[in-house]
Amino acid sequence: MNTLMSNGWELIVNGSQLLAAETDSYKLTSFSSFNDSFQVLKTADVFVNKSQHDIEINKILNQFILKDDITKVIYQTSAWCHENETMILEKVEHFQIKSSGTRTTQEFNPFIIIETEKMNYSIHLLPVGDWEININRMTGREAAYLISLGLKSENLHMTVKSESVIYLPECLIQFSKSKDIYANAMNFHRYLNENFKKSEKKIPIVYNSWFYDFDKFTVDDLKEQVKAAKLLGMEAFVVDAGWYGPSNDDWYQAAGDWREKTNGAFYEKMKAFSDYIISEGLSFGLWIEPERICEGVPVLFEHPDYFIKSDNGHYYHDLTKQKVRQFFYDTISSLIDQYQVTWLKIDYNFPLANDCYHNHFYSYIYYLYQIMRELREKYPNVVFEGCESGAMRFDLKSNQHYDVHFLSDNVNPADALTIYMNSLLRMSPNSIYKWVVIREIGDIPQYTRPLKEARRRLITPKGATWEAFESVEASFILALAVSGYPGFSGDIASLTGDNIKTVKKFLDVYKENRELIRNCHAYVYHDEDMNIKSFEWKAYHLSHQYNEKILLFCYRLDSSEENCIIKMKEIDATRNYLVKHSQGKEMTVSGEELIHGLSVNLKGRYTAELIEIKII
Repeated sequence: MNTLMSNGWELIVNGSQLLAAETDSYKLTSFSSFNDSFQVLKTADVFVNKSQHDIEINKILNQFILKDDITKVIYQTSAWCHENETMILEKVEHFQIKSSGTRTTQEFNPFIIIETEKMNYSIHLLPVGDWEININRMTGREAAYLISLGLKSENLHMTVKSESVIYLPECLIQFSKSKDIYANAMNFHRYLNENFKKSEKKIPIVYNSWFYDFDKFTVDDLKEQVKAAKLLGMEAFVVDAGWYGPSNDDWYQAAGDWREKTNGAFYEKMKAFSDYIISEGLSFGLWIEPERICEGVPVLFEHPDYFIKSDNGHYYHDLTKQKVRQFFYDTISSLIDQYQVTWLKIDYNFPLANDCYHNHFYSYIYYLYQIMRELREKYPNVVFEGCESGAMRFDLKSNQHYDVHFLSDNVNPADALTIYMNSLLRMSPNSIYKWVVIREIGDIPQYTRPLKEARRRLITPKGATWEAFESVEASFILALAVSGYPGFSGDIASLTGDNIKTVKKFLDVYKENRELIRNCHAYVYHDEDMNIKSFEWKAYHLSHQYNEKILLFCYRLDSSEENCIIKMKEIDATRNYLVKHSQGKEMTVSGEELIHGLSVNLKGRYTAELIEIKII
């Protein structure tokens, strides 16, 4: 039985707490709908100032009352390179999570799971500006909690102009009697796929220049990577930071000056490089960080009234002004047109400060997303990537305005696997873009082999730079990449022999299953679903919306066990399946056998296998 019910809003206007949903001055309306198929409630509230004078909102939170004992709250902390860390809290009395500086997923993610004896409630907030979620136990003999969420309240002085409308953050609440949070998440993916418009674009396989030599590349360097990208079957080539700022050798301090570099990179000839990329049969892509304006760039002197001073020498656009929104839009549009860009990586590397409108950047984000909608309408064939300092604004609202979202600046495959699997509690896999960052090196001794016979090794960063690195097996990093949208960086021109063959093989699987991935949901297997003694195996599968095909991804981490038996989900016991291992083995297996357990064997630590399972 559902014990969660709406309790209206907590509303403070002009310093006074109000209970009425409508007065002579304002009207607060909730538009809610319930999806029976997926048991998801959607709320969307609208505040209208009906008066002839401005109104100041000091608090406006959506409220629900839960009349039951909370046994557990699951939430996620998030920090740069440590995103989506799942936490469990028991015996809750008072609980709050919130964001700041428009980094909506930096400290916490706008998402919680509330578990009671009878029900699980997965609550997702779609923030516009900074946000908060609160749980407070109510006084009295009966167990009851007040749950409130929405625009951040602390020091809120939000001016609502006469006869204007404020669209408040939407909320999604999933109801389930199941305690299997991954099964609930899988059904939530299905809900998102059916009710939130996905990108219809064919997402290409991308090479990005960043991890080759960061911003210190040359044209000759990049042309070597272009040849390799073409050989391996990649489809787009993206130039990352370092191409702009005429005489500035620091990519970070040149943001906002989108003129080409004169003393490095392409020496003002990036259009020729773009033409070269296109002539090689690849799409051309570009990195930009349009939100950040650095001290000293020309636009600050040309349009001083366009920008608001933040901190650390940074400025941001005053998007409340129509002329500034047009300037922001034109800046991006001109780059797309000039260089024939078909993949635009949009970054965001600073938290906003100096909230001069005192609305926790509501108006800034509202107009930013309006601009993104207009750009996507004008350029239907451009893929817009949300990078945002490596997923520091990776929420369900932001996700609606990009075709793909970058998972994390932490490209270490073991870390990225954990970050990705945790992200699946709140995001659909068909919105997530991950990188394979590799270089191939030789002359590394191997035990029992003479040095001259030692095989060449792949290395990958341990985090977000090459300061520390480690060896990696190709199967592990490639399986992770193709469980979603894959990208590459590093020195792919260094690859030889078997590594080239392995990359091609995995990319062929991705291309064959690209449509499945665009429409997929995911299930993450629990340890008890895998017949192993240690917890050093991980597995999940991606499935087509009609369950005709499953892609199973299995990872052996630091486990001494070579074999794992996975009790498959989403299998029809009455049907037969063709099981195709990435190592080449194929067999026909009954659905009943798969439910009982599919045996996976991986000989080495930190290796992986992709298994295709299809109804026959």
